[in-house]
Amino acid sequence: MLIFSFDYIFRKSFERKNLSYSVLKQENKLQKVLDVSRNVAGSGILYVKTRKDTVELAKYLNQNLISAQYYHAGLNLEERALKQQFWINNKVKVMVATNAFGMGIDKSDVRFVIHYEIPDSLESYYQEAGRAGRDEKKAYAVILFQNRDRILMEKKFIQNFPSSDEIKQIYHYLCNYLQIPFGVGEGETYDFNLADFCSKFKLEILKALSAIKFLEHDEYFVLSENALISSRINFLVNGDDLYKFQVENAKYDLFIRSVLRMYGGAFDQFVNINETDIARKNNLNRMEIIHLLNELDQFEILSYQKQTDQPLLTFIRPRYQTENLIIDKKHLEERKQIYQQKMLGMLDFVESKQCRSMQLLQYFEETDAQKCGVCDICLQEKRDDNKQLKSQMNLAIIRALKLEKLTLLQLLKTLKLGSEKEKIAMIRLMLDAEVIKCTNEIYHI
Repeated sequence: MLIFSFDYIFRKSFERKNLSYSVLKQENKLQKVLDVSRNVAGSGILYVKTRKDTVELAKYLNQNLISAQYYHAGLNLEERALKQQFWINNKVKVMVATNAFGMGIDKSDVRFVIHYEIPDSLESYYQEAGRAGRDEKKAYAVILFQNRDRILMEKKFIQNFPSSDEIKQIYHYLCNYLQIPFGVGEGETYDFNLADFCSKFKLEILKALSAIKFLEHDEYFVLSENALISSRINFLVNGDDLYKFQVENAKYDLFIRSVLRMYGGAFDQFVNINETDIARKNNLNRMEIIHLLNELDQFEILSYQKQTDQPLLTFIRPRYQTENLIIDKKHLEERKQIYQQKMLGMLDFVESKQCRSMQLLQYFEETDAQKCGVCDICLQEKRDDNKQLKSQMNLAIIRALKLEKLTLLQLLKTLKLGSEKEKIAMIRLMLDAEVIKCTNEIYHI
């Protein structure tokens, strides 16, 4: 992480000493989400992969008396802002979100971030996990992991990188789906329903979308995934015929005159309209305006195209014969290698027995990283060390008392391992278990 000054470049460490990283192998991920959410005070983020999961897991948390909201890129700006404010103002405890959530969020007191599935890379994990504990107080970053997660991640890798032949085949299907003849389509824009396209041609959605992305890179077309096209109208009849219609259909007269005053150019071409503005001018609600416009569309008085947020495909070139497509195989292979390296790095992270913080810091080229002492690996090492210490102390006490009976002071002096507090605790434990005995303040077997 580089910070620039006038004459110097300071390198700031990626280390987050207050953040405890954990990878928990869980067959019941839902229960672990509940456990963390209940037992860690303060607010948190639960990252999931799909929009559907944001809705379902938020519902699950609320059903289990943990207040939650969901957030994904499919929500409109107003909904996103409202949900975000609920969470920032601590009106809900957990935000269940896709990776669309978090950029620009300034909430310093996030106490936990849970990843329900393995993130795609250590870069994205570090960024998302790092949204916890920005106030430099204790916080937790948790990945929930199952063996099948590795299989799913490897399957996703395969789907993300179709072969050049598969890309050509999907291009052929795509042009057929949009009914574009050979040599036609240059400069044209088409509404595109990815789910319907994949259903019709029995394609995996991720593989189809990946093929489209590579075709976009090769400049066959441009995909606008988040395009929001305003509602549009275009009058299909001339002024005389429209006047005749108004006379014969009085219920539409005032409405048509109002629209003409607002959008006079609609005779010549499609013009963008705002149904809410029209409703306000006519003292009607928005749905009534939409109903009237649909009726006029059915009468073929005008063409009404309602606002849509469907993806759009704009063809830069006319449709090619499939065998004439040129796929940039070098780019495809480079992207594949980069993705594979990131995937393997992430899998190594979740499956390794090395300190989580050290792994992250070494990945970001901090070679002098030290063990953090607070991640799941470090804590397990402490438990193992403590268990080994107790076993060694137990054995040493038995050996000493087999040789001779001792007072407490003498027994403590013979033990070379552990602090005095740890020695006394072990002696009491062995007394309770009747492994050793004490008679008249003399210890023996």
